[in-house]
Amino acid sequence: MTNVNVEGLVVQYGKARILHEISFTAEQGEFVTLLGPSGCGKTTSLRSIAGLERPEAGNIFIGNKLVCGEGVFIPIRERNIGMVFQSYAIWPHMLVSDNVGFPLRIRNIPKNEKNQRIESALELVGLGSYGNRYPHELSGGQQQRVALARAIVYEPDVLLLDEPLSNLDAKLREQMRDEIRSLQQRLKLTTIYVTHDQAEAMTLSDKIIVMNKGHIEQVGTGVEIYHSPKTEFVRNFVGFVNEFSATVVSNDNLGSFQAETSFGILTIAEPPTIHFQSTDNIKLWLRPEDLLLSKAFAVDRLNVVSAKVIKSAFQGNWTEYWLDLNGLVVRAVGGQFEVFSVGEVIECQFPLDRIKVIFENVHVKKLFLSENEM
Repeated sequence: MTNVNVEGLVVQYGKARILHEISFTAEQGEFVTLLGPSGCGKTTSLRSIAGLERPEAGNIFIGNKLVCGEGVFIPIRERNIGMVFQSYAIWPHMLVSDNVGFPLRIRNIPKNEKNQRIESALELVGLGSYGNRYPHELSGGQQQRVALARAIVYEPDVLLLDEPLSNLDAKLREQMRDEIRSLQQRLKLTTIYVTHDQAEAMTLSDKIIVMNKGHIEQVGTGVEIYHSPKTEFVRNFVGFVNEFSATVVSNDNLGSFQAETSFGILTIAEPPTIHFQSTDNIKLWLRPEDLLLSKAFAVDRLNVVSAKVIKSAFQGNWTEYWLDLNGLVVRAVGGQFEVFSVGEVIECQFPLDRIKVIFENVHVKKLFLSENEM
């Protein structure tokens, strides 16, 4: 197994800088996903690791070997990486077995060993009996498996995948991502995966690197990225958030505080390292699925406000609702057991431990406690 280290990578096309000194690591056997919108630099990063781009500055190590750096540029054929492209890039005039075996042919692997490796790779991707077919005789998912088999047949140190599922339908994408993850875990292959699809990133990854405009916004697990976003971009790109302003009106110093919003006063769990004081203006957020909905909650439940349903969208096993809270529109998720109609007035609960404070550009009078105050 081999790790990948990227240090201060800069890529520039003319006057346009695509990557701004980005640095990250894919540990041995780790599945790392580069996640971000089109144009954020994720594919350029992958191509640089592969040797398909020559960066202006920075270092790239595959294992302990410097493959790109000052005065050093190892060509792709010598980096021992496997790569799967978005377009599959399999040759239509060649049999499946010949497509898979092509990397072995150019490496002059003996015929007997080559045939054994081709057979093994096809078995791994579930195409053991498809070696004598042509690509046009295969479905899109099967063609993607051929591309995957070709990428692993010569036992690469690192596997790189550039949006390999974007051409597949939704059901097949779900099936293929499970197969890719299972294969990666069986082979214990260090893998770097590029996608703009948040569900893919969350499902597949040990670690997610969120990119935006050539910069890295945050690195973390799916849980960390989703529930503890560190920047406004991450908070709004990964899923949807309800944001609203509030003013602190009281603090009980017992782990919670009260804040006034346009739709009522909420009690909120106070972050352990921050102490809010009255009149502090803050911004709050929470995910649609954090809100609880009911036609009528039991009495004395905390943070329950009236809401009017102004729109709904049925999604199969759940329904998304747009709610009007005294002029503020928020989105919420409801289950199958209690359905609400457009125009209906219902109750909406804000669980105090689900409401989070936005810290960027927010003035609070007292931040991290000093040692004398603890």
